[in-house]
Amino acid sequence: MKNLVVVGIAFSDVMRVIDAINLEKKKINLLGFVDDKDEVQGKSYWGYPVLGKLDWLINNRSDYYTVNTVANTTKIRKKVHERLEKYKVRYTSLVHPNVDMNYNQCGNGVVICPGSVIGPNAFIGDQVMVGFNAIVGHDSKVGKFSFIAGAAAVLSHVETGEGVFVGANSACFPGVKLGSWSTVGMCSAVMTDVAPNTTVIGNIAKKAFNR
Repeated sequence: MKNLVVVGIAFSDVMRVIDAINLEKKKINLLGFVDDKDEVQGKSYWGYPVLGKLDWLINNRSDYYTVNTVANTTKIRKKVHERLEKYKVRYTSLVHPNVDMNYNQCGNGVVICPGSVIGPNAFIGDQVMVGFNAIVGHDSKVGKFSFIAGAAAVLSHVETGEGVFVGANSACFPGVKLGSWSTVGMCSAVMTDVAPNTTVIGNIAKKAFNR
C-alpha cells in the first residue's frame, strides 16, 4: 500500500479518484493534506486532516508519495511544483480506474478524473490535470502543468505547450496548436492556433487579451 499526501485541498475531485482506486484494489493510504492557507490549518476535509503547511513535507520525510492538486492557475501550479522539487518529494500519478490508458503515455504527477477519454498515442505530460469527462484525442500532446477542465474536448493531433488552461466544455479542433501559458475560455471553440500567453474566448474563439 502506498502512503499519500495531497498538496492542496481545493480540488475535491481527487477524492473520487482515490476512492475509486481503493475500491478496485486497496492501494492508497491517504495520510492527509498540506496547504498554505491559514484558515484550513487544524481542520479535516472528507475525513482526512490538514497535516500542516507545505513546509510539513520538509520536517516529515517518512515513506510517502505526493500529488500536487493546486490549480488556481497553471503558473501557480508550476510554482508549487518548483517548491516541492526543492523539498525532494516523490510524486505519484492518480488515474481513475475507468480511464483507459492503453496505447498512450502519461508523465509523473498526473491527475486524471473519472469519465475522461485519453486516445491512443496521446501524450500527457508531467503535472497535467484532466477534469471529469474531458477528452484528449488520439495523437495529441498535452504539455506539462496544463489543465484540461471538465468536459473539455482536446481533439486529435492537438498540441499544447507548457501550462495551457483549457476551460470547461470548450473544444479544440483537430490539429490546432495552443502556445505555452495560453488560456481557452469555457464553452469556446478553437479552430485556429493560439499564440503563447494569449486568452481566447467565444464560438468561434477569438483573442480577448494577453495572459
